[in-house]
Amino acid sequence: MLFCGMSWSFAEPVEPFPDSYRAARDAGWAEAVIRVEDPTSIIAFSEQVGGWRVRHPAVSQWWITDETQGVGALRVLKAPSEQARGAPPDEPWTAGGLFSVMTRSNDAQRAYRAALDLGWSAVAPPVSLNFSGLSLVNVILRSPDHIYVSVYERLSPRLADAADLDQLRRPFNSMQVVQDLQRARRFYEQTLGFTVIAAGRFQLPADSPSNFGIPQGLAGSVPLDYLIVGPSATGPTQIEVVSFLGLSQGVSRELKHLQFGLIALRFPVSSLQSVQAKLTAAHYPYQCDTVSMPPFGTVERLTVHSPEGARLEFFEVP
Repeated sequence: MLFCGMSWSFAEPVEPFPDSYRAARDAGWAEAVIRVEDPTSIIAFSEQVGGWRVRHPAVSQWWITDETQGVGALRVLKAPSEQARGAPPDEPWTAGGLFSVMTRSNDAQRAYRAALDLGWSAVAPPVSLNFSGLSLVNVILRSPDHIYVSVYERLSPRLADAADLDQLRRPFNSMQVVQDLQRARRFYEQTLGFTVIAAGRFQLPADSPSNFGIPQGLAGSVPLDYLIVGPSATGPTQIEVVSFLGLSQGVSRELKHLQFGLIALRFPVSSLQSVQAKLTAAHYPYQCDTVSMPPFGTVERLTVHSPEGARLEFFEVP
């Protein structure tokens, strides 16, 4: 048996992991990994719309965080242009791999306008909705290379004004659209041992506009089942798994070989061998290898794919 987490390599100058990464061990994901041919669009969005900083740029890798260097960072990788590109989904509700990172703001309209000025588009204009007792405005922004960033503004109860909410607060969640929610739940809850933080069904009123671009006459008749999961109920970041009922989702995207877009979430853990033991006990496939994570050095990771293609990477924080 191959044991993960047995070796480290520090061939280049390294920095210690931020305290936020240590606090997130076994509690949530630290980074969303994005792979693009040209990083210009996502970097401009991060700096000008998000108000985030590009730190430690490497030859083909950028680490983007808020001022706290907190979890919910973006790890942008540049892919060789000759690599095969998978076709983007026909509709935003197509099931398969990771769909979006989710952020908060106290001015979703400003984020929407600023993104359009950079050449981004939106699945639909900002939409008002009520979810789980909250009054929200949401807009799902889409880069020219099909990276989705979902912006939530809480109208009631209002989030206290803060400098980072003038633009975008660091990502706190990531969404995966699936066809089989119960199969996804078994994977996250039983195989990985994640905690189910919330679960339920959401439905828009009749003739409501949809933030997913579902035609207005149809949106109110398409319920959405959702599941929010994470390694810890109180962790800093989660995964929201959703399934649209009665809506043709096309061919499921089995994105185990995805080359571009939002390709993975990275979870810091105290023990890779503990994650490996859970997967081995469940007879679930995984892979161990090493990966460069500037400015932290080269670390060993364990990679596993959810049943419908979401890529999750676990790395050990010493």
